[in-house]
Amino acid sequence: MKTNKFLALAAAVAALAGTSLIGVRSAEAAIVCKLRMDGQGTGMGIAGQGTALARSNALADWSNKVRAKYGAQFANTATARLVKYDCRQGAIFEAKCVVAAVPCADVVVKKTKTKKKTRKNRR
Repeated sequence: MKTNKFLALAAAVAALAGTSLIGVRSAEAAIVCKLRMDGQGTGMGIAGQGTALARSNALADWSNKVRAKYGAQFANTATARLVKYDCRQGAIFEAKCVVAAVPCADVVVKKTKTKKKTRKNRR
């Protein structure tokens, strides 16, 4: 019985927290995306290890390029859009990967006040 009450309380708290966060986000933040960028990487290994390493190196290259150009908040592939990988086997043990993605981030938007036009300003 205690477990059911605890789960009900946890669900209520989660629902309340979720609704309050949604209200804050829509009022103060917006998702902003930048221009598509790519990163390249290579890796050595067998049985898929080279490809995994190349993919990881390509992601790190993409992240470094995005961080240098747009800032750290955009350098996360979890918030990026249209993430695409192109990995190919190169020489005997070498793999090459290219990752291309649109860097996006939740950015706080500053609200600006607009001036009301008065009769004096209209002339």
